[in-house]
Amino acid sequence: MKTNDNGSPEQAEPTEARGDLFGDDAMVPTEPQPKSILANEQFIWTLRWTHIHLFGMSMIFILLGAVTAFLDLSVKARNWMIALPFVGVVVDIATM
Repeated sequence: MKTNDNGSPEQAEPTEARGDLFGDDAMVPTEPQPKSILANEQFIWTLRWTHIHLFGMSMIFILLGAVTAFLDLSVKARNWMIALPFVGVVVDIATM
């Protein structure tokens, strides 16, 4: 039996065994599973960034749209001021 530096027995590599002592595939080493895209740090950062901006920008647009709707301006000017932030977001995304 092999031992490591501190005197305890070495652990064998993990295997995919059926529990059958006489099986042919009892010592087939397992392959490491590929890392999921959901555990990727870049994906998590992007998800947090977009989550905050999607909900934050939506709330700002709703609140400013409600305030703008009650301004003493013509209907055409109010509609333009409500639609302008959405146009700006589309232009911003299009320039990426």
